[in-house]
Amino acid sequence: TTVKSRPMRKLSQGKSVRFGGKISDALENLKQGDSGNYDLVLQQLQDPNVKSSQIMDWFTEVTSLSHLLDKDQNKIVNALLKVRWMEREAEVVSSFRIFVVSLVSTNSIHIRKVFKSLAGNFIPELYNGFPSNPKETPINFSFARPKNIIVIQRTTGSSDIMMDVFSQSFPFICKPDDSLIWYIRNLLFVTSYRPDLRPAILKLIVKNLIDLDAVTYRHEIELTESQEDHAEEEITLFKMDEEMHENESDTGMKHPLANKLDWAMKTLFEYFNQVCYSEGELQLQETRKLFREIISIFDITIMPVHQLIHVQFLVFYMCSMKQSFVESFIEHCWKKVVNLNMPTNVRQTYVCYMASLLARASYIPLSTVTACIDLLVGWAHSYLREVTGFLAPNVYHCDITRHGTFYTICQAIFYVIIFKHEDILKSKMGKLIYYFMDLNLQHLIVSPLNPLKACLSSVVSLFTSAMRQHQLVYCDTIVERNNRQMLPVVGMATLSVKNPLESFFPFDPYLLKRSSSFVHPIYKTWE
Repeated sequence: TTVKSRPMRKLSQGKSVRFGGKISDALENLKQGDSGNYDLVLQQLQDPNVKSSQIMDWFTEVTSLSHLLDKDQNKIVNALLKVRWMEREAEVVSSFRIFVVSLVSTNSIHIRKVFKSLAGNFIPELYNGFPSNPKETPINFSFARPKNIIVIQRTTGSSDIMMDVFSQSFPFICKPDDSLIWYIRNLLFVTSYRPDLRPAILKLIVKNLIDLDAVTYRHEIELTESQEDHAEEEITLFKMDEEMHENESDTGMKHPLANKLDWAMKTLFEYFNQVCYSEGELQLQETRKLFREIISIFDITIMPVHQLIHVQFLVFYMCSMKQSFVESFIEHCWKKVVNLNMPTNVRQTYVCYMASLLARASYIPLSTVTACIDLLVGWAHSYLREVTGFLAPNVYHCDITRHGTFYTICQAIFYVIIFKHEDILKSKMGKLIYYFMDLNLQHLIVSPLNPLKACLSSVVSLFTSAMRQHQLVYCDTIVERNNRQMLPVVGMATLSVKNPLESFFPFDPYLLKRSSSFVHPIYKTWE
């Protein structure tokens, strides 16, 4: 699509217009101490109403002079790079591209400026002929079109500089929604022509979305969306599920930061689909490559951040692409859990992600769920056998600093069973009791480590109720004793909000409305 140049603004009467002439003459005069023409050229370059034909003449001329544009010519180079070439005719864009390629080839000192110019054009100004709202534009529409992005292809040796510029140019949280979405879309478009940069670009985007997600609190979103004062009301663990689908028909989020994050998540989900599907068919090789990149980003940027609400659903969605991805992610988490060289809090976090995925992902077959329950229960029994000799008999302990991984795994077992026991009951055709007898959960519950004391009360209550209903495991006596004796939980005070057992469910209900269309069809709500 070409865009007609905008009409020249009317000049005030009584003023004459001077033209700086050729840039080569201006540079020569500047050497001789006469900056008049040079200043006029700079002034014209900054005029948004200058004719496209004049801009083309400038770019054509400076292409042949690019070897002269050294560090002493920063002013004119900056002015040339600030010209809004993206909104001009194709001929202007082409002449700019040729100039830039010539410039970075002859004077690499300007390469950072060139990338900054490109990044600056990722967020368009509002001109006739281009859509002003990225939210109404297909994701494959971009200002960074193939013929324009060639400079990125020609500068393969400057990846670090490019990514540094892209990072510095990323819109701040306070910027308008449109700025963020345009920038993300055009960053993703760059990956089409520099696929080697895709992991770094995705990491950059996810990192910035994490910063946004981390200051977008669940209770604030729920309060804003409901428009009611719930400040004194405690949101229980599974109440969120009841409200999850109530407002899906609404067009957007009332919470401003949540609204911004919603559009960004929707953009990434759409990009994933573009990469992974062609004409409705899953492209396994490309999808597998993207999955590996996302898992790497998860380890580095998502997993270490406490109490995120939404960004981790990028992993949740990628796992839904293929059953082998579920198995790969669970295996990946489990390797971290059993690695004794990992810090305890890291091992606990991977358990949390593993259990939350098993409980919440409707696309995981029950056979995988039960296999993972067996794995978790087996580890817990093995751990008990190892530590029993060091524990005083008939004395109940609850030390989450020393046995943190054990308690997290026990809570994971209880949590998954809460969500899946009805499905297991149906699948076992009356043999449910034998399955639970084989798990021998009673042995864990009555053990001296007393896991029901360390776990979240909401999990304990629901697990106890489910076990009582089907007469599978008897927990009431232990729970009553714990409540009556008020046993101290060692380490709870020092861990405070960093206790993983207090923020155990990374895939708790997804609150963003527009992007929820990618999550809710594959998500199991609490019933």
